[in-house]
Amino acid sequence: MTDPDPNRFTFHSICSFFALTSDDFPAIAEAAGVDAGVIDHLSSGYPVSHKDAESVLNALSVRCGELFTFANTAIPLLEEERP
Repeated sequence: MTDPDPNRFTFHSICSFFALTSDDFPAIAEAAGVDAGVIDHLSSGYPVSHKDAESVLNALSVRCGELFTFANTAIPLLEEERP
């Protein structure tokens, strides 16, 4: 696993900044249409699929009122799905 870019948001930094806790994770997973395990992986810094990451970023964008994309976040992706 590589260190995240300090100029990009991580899942953890988004949660910290917007005061999201593990109590919010089920609703984020539901809004994203992903299994709760995807959120658990992201909160632990583990890679997820590109599709799941994109869905979570979209859900976080709606929930937080900010646009989160791969361009401004450092979300770890599964090895075979990295650009």
